[in-house]
Amino acid sequence: MDKKLSWVIISIIVILLAGCQTAATVEPEATELVSASDVVATPPPVEPTEAGQPETGKATVTGQVFSLKTDAPLGNTVVRLAEVHREGDRGAYLLDTAFSPGDITDEQGYFIFENVEPGEYVLVVGNVEVYKGYVIIPEDTGKPRVYEFEADKIQDVGELTVDLAPGP
Repeated sequence: MDKKLSWVIISIIVILLAGCQTAATVEPEATELVSASDVVATPPPVEPTEAGQPETGKATVTGQVFSLKTDAPLGNTVVRLAEVHREGDRGAYLLDTAFSPGDITDEQGYFIFENVEPGEYVLVVGNVEVYKGYVIIPEDTGKPRVYEFEADKIQDVGELTVDLAPGP
């Protein structure tokens, strides 16, 4: 019985080896060589991701971030919403890095917050957790600008220009 099993195993190995040797041969194509100086790197334009309609009772917020230093879009940059809490005529904003809505801008600086609880928020651009490179979007007076996002709407905050260097 052991001889039969050995012959079966040897037969399978021979068949497998024969199958490996019958690979098709691919002829290389001739291509024209181009020097690096002949190539112009123009990235294709990036269209912003379309914001979807928010869930009932929620809001969607969009915008784009630019660098004040370079006038270029800030890609790969953290944008967060800090919720405003009011007591009488006074208010404060709270940025909870674990639970506050956040997004990272795409290559062209676009961001989208989908299905956000309606209410008042302050926009914070930059990474407050890793380094002190962040900006709270201000009003003309220098105070933090408060945005009110309404339920069942897509709201565009427009172009935000901040004094930050491009992300990593």
